[in-house]
Amino acid sequence: MKLKVLAASIALACGSLSAQSLTQKAFETSEYARSRALPSINASAAYARGYTGKGSVIAILDSGIDAKNSEFAGKILAVKDFTGQGNIIDTVGHGTHVAGIAVAAKNNIGMHGVAYDSQLLVGKITTSGLILGSTALSAASWAATSGADVANMSLNFRLSDAVLSNNVKTNLALIAPGVYKTFYTNTGKLPLGFDPLQWKALVPGEMVLVVAAGNDATAWTGGLSQLATAVDANGNLVLGGRMIVAGNWNSQTNQSTGPNSNGAAHLCMVMVNNACTDRYRMSDFYLLAPGTGITSVAVTEKSTTGVATMTGTSMAAPTISGSVAIIHQMWPQMSGANVVKLLLATGNKSIPNYNVNVHGQGLLDLERATRPIGALAIPTTGRLTGPVTFSTNPLLLTGGSASTGGLGGVMVVDDYQRDFYIKGSAFTGITKAKDFNPIQSAMPYRTLNNFTQFNNYTEQFSYTADSVNVDLFRDSESNMIQISMPIDRNVKFNTGMFTEQNKWLGNMVGSFNGFANNTPSTTFYSGLNLNKDVSDNLSSFASVGHGITYTSANSDNIKSIGTVLSYTWNLGLEYKMPNSSVGAMLYQPVTVYKAEADMYAPVGLDSNFNVIQQSRANLAADVRETRAGMFYKTKNLVAFIEHRQNFQGQANVSNTAVGFNYTTRY
Repeated sequence: MKLKVLAASIALACGSLSAQSLTQKAFETSEYARSRALPSINASAAYARGYTGKGSVIAILDSGIDAKNSEFAGKILAVKDFTGQGNIIDTVGHGTHVAGIAVAAKNNIGMHGVAYDSQLLVGKITTSGLILGSTALSAASWAATSGADVANMSLNFRLSDAVLSNNVKTNLALIAPGVYKTFYTNTGKLPLGFDPLQWKALVPGEMVLVVAAGNDATAWTGGLSQLATAVDANGNLVLGGRMIVAGNWNSQTNQSTGPNSNGAAHLCMVMVNNACTDRYRMSDFYLLAPGTGITSVAVTEKSTTGVATMTGTSMAAPTISGSVAIIHQMWPQMSGANVVKLLLATGNKSIPNYNVNVHGQGLLDLERATRPIGALAIPTTGRLTGPVTFSTNPLLLTGGSASTGGLGGVMVVDDYQRDFYIKGSAFTGITKAKDFNPIQSAMPYRTLNNFTQFNNYTEQFSYTADSVNVDLFRDSESNMIQISMPIDRNVKFNTGMFTEQNKWLGNMVGSFNGFANNTPSTTFYSGLNLNKDVSDNLSSFASVGHGITYTSANSDNIKSIGTVLSYTWNLGLEYKMPNSSVGAMLYQPVTVYKAEADMYAPVGLDSNFNVIQQSRANLAADVRETRAGMFYKTKNLVAFIEHRQNFQGQANVSNTAVGFNYTTRY
């Protein structure tokens, strides 16, 4: 079972959810800042939401690793040497540095990696910095079949003017902004002979490939990057959109151009009538990440400080790879292509002099990537890796005396079918202002009994005999009878019952799918009223009451409701004059404290990503409303003004009500 909590505020009526973390600053330590990679990508926002890469696996295909370094303790799952040396010892230092950027431990030593809770596969593919394309392919294939979620390849193959023109300068030409014709255009071949179909066959599954763009200061990226846009005979991406090309962002100068990064320009594969007809552009898969002056782990034998600083797209790539691991941790149901699409779509384009042909999809931004994208929906059936039935109807319960807070974390999904969790109380709605009823609102001041507030009477009959008072209230939807009798001079006992046709204690049950049949309810209540004279004209009063309600429900989400228990109280002062009185009262409206219901709402995913529906929940109010009011009463008139705090069970929501009620009794 997969359950997560996202601290959030939600306004479902407009379909938005935004994370409001209170702990983000706690992650912005000196260790966090030292690498220079993390602040620019807003990594602390992801950490504060619980996303650290735990459970994800990153393959570092590079020059090996310093496996004894404490930064990688317990992280290395498997290793393989592709150089023939028989070990993964890093004699270059490049692979160790790259691995540190991705996963170095958060241990208050040096710096820590982007996905510091992730684990590693290490493939050694070079001992000198020189790499064969066949070796790179073999290593990527091993990573994919060994369970890596992302493979980092901080390597590329130089595509110089000479390579792209085959030494004939006229074959290399800019034919449109950010688009170049090369010697390979219309040949059906990629530069340097990379075979996309071979990569597709040998790198199966959902593993994401993150490839460095290269450091040649060219407008276009290196040879391996060209696999990202390669298509088959049907125009479909051969690698299925599972590749990101990493460009170098200089966080110190706020630019990506310079000698240590290649740009996002596209090398056209197919031209017709002097126009490039390629369906995809390199800029579609190009993403910037910090790569200049990046501090990371150094090989222990080569460093006295334990860290080293390097520059290049090689440093940008593992920052992106770590981000893939973070996304995969929280949403393992997402396909590799969808993870890529998400990171590219949430790239920050508000960077100086942004140009899609230079900067691609902008600068990696983990704050945006780890919050919902697009419209939110409620999954009602199915699994998030297959067909799902969704609802956008947010209302589940309105009325105010009860709450859906007992649901715990309710699941919603965004446009990427990522599951997010919000408090169940977000599905408790406020009754619209136009539903304000002055008759009901005035009843607590007239009767000093808050249960009478559920009656919208049009007729009232009263009978008194031997100090026992009987009141009957009637309207088109409900009936109420109340009996009051004195216990002594200052204490009065009251009891009664009332019915509601389509509500229970004012609450109405809704449904995610719009089907709800609110059934009649009956409430029995009793309480004590205390009255004490302070002076000849001034008296104090207080009351407590308890209710038992019997009801049921028939909606898509609430199938039944057990016995409902509620309570209420008030305190006040009243100054009596010959024909009228004025006073003040503080009271808590009738509030549900127990209402066990058979509830069906999405609360998580099982191991196969099927939607889990909660089967039992308590609809007790999780926030108590209080009201403070002043009133004026005569025999037939009640006028009042009151302030309501936590209005209808909504925390920190206030409301002011003014009204009056004139009644003639028979």
